[in-house]
Amino acid sequence: MKIALVGNQNSGKTTLFNVLTGMNAKIGNWPGVTIEKKTGTTKAPYHVGDYYNENGNMGVVFEINATGTHGKIVSFEQDYYDWVLENNKFYKNHIGLYDEYDGEHNMKLVMNVPNWKYIFPAFSWCNKLGEGWYLPSIYELKSINDNVDDIDKGLRESGYRPINRANYISSTEDKTNASQIFYLWGMGNCPGNISNECDKGGGWVVAVCKF
Repeated sequence: MKIALVGNQNSGKTTLFNVLTGMNAKIGNWPGVTIEKKTGTTKAPYHVGDYYNENGNMGVVFEINATGTHGKIVSFEQDYYDWVLENNKFYKNHIGLYDEYDGEHNMKLVMNVPNWKYIFPAFSWCNKLGEGWYLPSIYELKSINDNVDDIDKGLRESGYRPINRANYISSTEDKTNASQIFYLWGMGNCPGNISNECDKGGGWVVAVCKF
C-alpha cells in the first residue's frame, strides 16, 4: 500500500513522515521551490513482545514509546556469567555503576576500565552480541520481568527458549556496599523481587539494546 502526504506548508507533513518511516528528513522552503518529494518505507508500530530485526540487531521488544517507533529489545540469548572476576580489585570496590534505569550508561563506565572484557565477563558477553548491546540496569530487568509473558511468547514464536525463572544480575552497583550489586530475584514472579543482598558473583544474564 502506498500513502501520499499532502498539505499546506508548515502543516506537519515532514514530522508525520519521519514518525512513519523512522527517517530524519528535513525540508527547506526556498523561493521558487514549492514541492520537494521524499519517499520512505514505513514499518508497523512495535508492541511489547514483538519480534525485532533491524540494523543488525534481533530480539524481542520489552519497552516501547507511545508511537511504537522507539524502545528497547531483550536478546534472544541468555547465559550464566560472573559479574566481575573474584580475584580482581573491583570485586570489593565500587566502579561507580549507580544508574538504576539506564544500563547503557553503566556499560560505558565499565568500558573505560583497562582490560574490561576480561575482568567483567557478563558485560563482555553482552558486548559480543554487537554494537549497542549492554547489561541492563536493575529497573530495566524489572521491566523485562513485568512483561515476561509477552516476551516469552515472542521468544517462542522466534524459535528461542523463554526467559529462565531464575535470578538475573543487573549492571547496577549498590552505593552503600562496594561488594554488592542489584539482582532481580525470581524472574517471572510477579512483581519480581529486587535485591541488593548479593555479592558481585555469578548469575543469569540477558542483554538489552535500544532502537
